[in-house]
Amino acid sequence: MKTRIRANNIEGHINMVSSKSLLHRYLILATKSKDTKIYTNKISIDVKTTIDCLKKLGTNIEIKTFDKSNSTYDQIIEVKGAKASHPKTLNMNESGASFRFLLPYTFLEQREVEFIGKGRLPHRPIDELINVLKESNIKFSNNRLPFKASGKLRGSHFTFTGQTSSQYLSAIMLSAALMEQVSTIQILGKMSSKNYIIMTAKCIEDFGVKVEIDESFQNIKIDGRTYKAPNEICIEGDWSNAILPIAIGLMGGEVSIGGLFKCSYQGDINVVDILHSKGAKLIYEDDRLFAYKSDIESFDLDIDDNIDLFPVLSVLAINSKGRSIFRNIERLKEKESNRIESVLKLHQDIGSNAYIEDDAFVVEPSNVNPAQIDSFNDHRIVMAATLASIFTKEIIIDGFEDIEKSYPNYLEDLKLLGFEIEEIL
Repeated sequence: MKTRIRANNIEGHINMVSSKSLLHRYLILATKSKDTKIYTNKISIDVKTTIDCLKKLGTNIEIKTFDKSNSTYDQIIEVKGAKASHPKTLNMNESGASFRFLLPYTFLEQREVEFIGKGRLPHRPIDELINVLKESNIKFSNNRLPFKASGKLRGSHFTFTGQTSSQYLSAIMLSAALMEQVSTIQILGKMSSKNYIIMTAKCIEDFGVKVEIDESFQNIKIDGRTYKAPNEICIEGDWSNAILPIAIGLMGGEVSIGGLFKCSYQGDINVVDILHSKGAKLIYEDDRLFAYKSDIESFDLDIDDNIDLFPVLSVLAINSKGRSIFRNIERLKEKESNRIESVLKLHQDIGSNAYIEDDAFVVEPSNVNPAQIDSFNDHRIVMAATLASIFTKEIIIDGFEDIEKSYPNYLEDLKLLGFEIEEIL
């Protein structure tokens, strides 16, 4: 679908969509509960994938919608126990988080399952997690989707030896929390995005499970014997998605965002400190974050711990006061698109002076022009192109609907902020 976005007088007030990162984790942890209510708002396509798979694996999940006029939330996900079932196939669609988190979880019971997916998911790396699971009694037909896997997760010690994604480690942590034993995890290789590991640990602790992480981040201990599910969980706003309305406010006009917790588990809350250090006017007031039009200094930023923020920050850099450098970009190749290539193409299409220099993405302040942008089937490219429309006044995005993977209220929120949206042939 091609969509034209026009940016004129941009300002307004929105409530942030619930964090899909937290929701994935809490849903899996709640499967051992007999009755836990999870309060959220509109559910993204990726989270629906997790819910569909959990249902096939035997979890009793009901979703109820209610009037949100007096609440931040409009949906309750009720998790009412689980009885193991044995599906032949689990479809991960394009959700990397669903795939990685559910892979070890599936084999908490003896099962044989075929895993399938689509888009770039079959090509995204999973080897390190599969190697750990092979050491724990799980057999695989191959190391890329589609594949068949069988067995039951055994053992109480898990060792990661190579390049370790935070999602691989979180996947094992979530399953360990549901095992009635003490489990230890050792990390011998390089690990990325430590903030997400801390978030996973906090989610696990909300279910009464004791988690210990040493200062070196090389050893984790999880005592699944202490599991006790809460009756209710409220999912806070998504900080990784909040980067867009924040950036819109900084470039366009006053924007306020509700639902963002000031003391959040989410690593991408770092965006506030990052932007503050570059001159951004960001103020918390009455449980809302306000972003005001600001002159932004250039960036020199290692993005490894906040890699999902990069596409929008790179566009923000077009209007900064100098040459911006985003370092440690290698993992961008492994996302929904190869984001080194797709973000660079976005910049080139609008006439921005951006280029690759060693292991860094460089953006020079530029005058830019209206253009048609390919989303590359990547929701973060849709966000970045939307922000670019403030500089170009108009952008056409081919694949606008890809945003629904993570941000189901996107269209409504853009309209509330004053954007003109038009579907075109």
